[in-house]
Amino acid sequence: MPNSELTDIQIALALLEKATTDGAIAQTKMTSGLNELVITMKESNIKYDMMLETSIKKSADNESTIKEHIEYADPILRRTKRSQDNIDKMVTSIFSKAGLVVAGFILLAIGAFLGVDPSSIKVK
Repeated sequence: MPNSELTDIQIALALLEKATTDGAIAQTKMTSGLNELVITMKESNIKYDMMLETSIKKSADNESTIKEHIEYADPILRRTKRSQDNIDKMVTSIFSKAGLVVAGFILLAIGAFLGVDPSSIKVK
C-alpha cells in the first residue's frame, strides 16, 4: 500500500501543480486584459479631453463672432424695432373706434371735395 499511497500523493501533487499553473496563467491573462483596459480607458479619456477642448474653443469662437455681429447690428435692430412699434401703434389706432370715426370723416371730406352728395349715399 505505501506505493499506492505514494502514487495517490504524486497524482494529487501533479493535479495541484496543474491547477496552480492554470490559475497563474489565468491570473496573468486577466492582469494583461486589465492593463489593456486601463490603457484603452486612458486613451479614450485623452480623446474625450481633446474633443472637449476643441468644442470649448469652437464655442468661444462662435460666442465672439455672435458678440461682434450683435455690436454691429444692435443699432440697426433698435431702429427697426422702434419703426415696427410705431407702425403697430398706427395700425392699432386706425382700427380703434376713434380711428374709424376719423377715417369716416376723411372719406366724407374726400367725397365732398369730389362733389358727391352725402344724402345720395345709402347705407343698408
